[in-house]
Amino acid sequence: MRFRQVLSALAMAAVAAAPAAGQTGDALLKSMASYTPVKNLTFPVPAGDVYKAVWDISTGTEKPTDIDPRFKSVANFLVMAEEAGVPRSNIKLAMVVHGNSARNLLQNDAYKAITGADNPNIALLEALNAAGVQIIICGQSIPNRKLPADKLLPFVKVSLSATFAHVTLHNQGYIQF
Repeated sequence: MRFRQVLSALAMAAVAAAPAAGQTGDALLKSMASYTPVKNLTFPVPAGDVYKAVWDISTGTEKPTDIDPRFKSVANFLVMAEEAGVPRSNIKLAMVVHGNSARNLLQNDAYKAITGADNPNIALLEALNAAGVQIIICGQSIPNRKLPADKLLPFVKVSLSATFAHVTLHNQGYIQF
């Protein structure tokens, strides 16, 4: 119970802006989430259910110095689920990244070579990966966006295409957001 109280306090104090210096892991996820606790739920979240969700992420950001807001949406789901009492072992999340967002999965040196800025997404992506989120890039986006395949963040999985990734995850019981 104490963990949930601490989690709730951290989530309410969270700022959806850039992470504070040195934040990692769960603290970073909580700082990225935009979550307001809801009292007196009449449609509660069953804590014993398994939640399988996949986000289609393709839009990116206008400024290369901004964190992709769809990455924050995944962090938000994690924070809300844990606040609702769902154990992390019951949360199965994935991100299928393509289009303009694909560059956000690059290591800093490659991202900087393309955009002229440091990659602001790396810390959040590392925290999502550590929380068990599958981060999948569309294999077609790599050559189409002229991205260096050898400069993807080391935990990024490469799929034949975004479509095949979504179909595969759908067949595994994931629902798309």
